[in-house]
Amino acid sequence: MTTQDYKDYDRFYGRGLTPENAIEGFKNYFDNGEEIRKDTIPLFISKLKEILDWFNSQRHYRFYSSSLLFVYEGNKEKPPKIELRMIDFAHATLVKDERADEGYILGLKNTISMLQNIFETEIKK
Repeated sequence: MTTQDYKDYDRFYGRGLTPENAIEGFKNYFDNGEEIRKDTIPLFISKLKEILDWFNSQRHYRFYSSSLLFVYEGNKEKPPKIELRMIDFAHATLVKDERADEGYILGLKNTISMLQNIFETEIKK
């Protein structure tokens, strides 16, 4: 039964996620009240890979405490529509050492891996 309700989590919910419960946090996010929106996950993975490609090529900036904003349309009757944005650039710094931002790259790879895990698990159901 669709109730037209939504779940509201404040920023402290996200800050409380750990490597041990991050997958559950993503599953909660993709749950529209009826099922996990599996159709949106490959779209987010694709966008994350675009951001990863940029980070693998850029050598001028380091991002600290930046965030990714995930947004999707919860109505399953509509084709999946998503947005993924990098936000919170207050601690981005210009660097001169010509190395990739390995910390951000690791975070992106881990996020992609978690989403792939969720997608593969949900497809098998």
